[in-house]
Amino acid sequence: MPVKLQITCIDRTDSSDPHHRILSIGGGSSVHRWTVSQEDAIRGIERNDWEFYIYRQGKIMNIVVAERDGEKYLKATCDADQPEMLLTLPQVK
Repeated sequence: MPVKLQITCIDRTDSSDPHHRILSIGGGSSVHRWTVSQEDAIRGIERNDWEFYIYRQGKIMNIVVAERDGEKYLKATCDADQPEMLLTLPQVK
């Protein structure tokens, strides 16, 4: 059974390509913060170790692994091609 984790922040790169803008994701409380690289998150989802979600606009949105031009990235299920909902989250502190 995978561990469900809420993503509340991301760390961005300087890339102008939205598919390459997410470096890592993070969440947790002030007592127990966590961050994981996008690559590790993808591996964890594919191994069924983790399930990630975000809470936006009053709804829970699951995060999935998508692929473009042979490269994997994270996005919300409600996003079209680009990880728009993740990119609206604040920067990792």
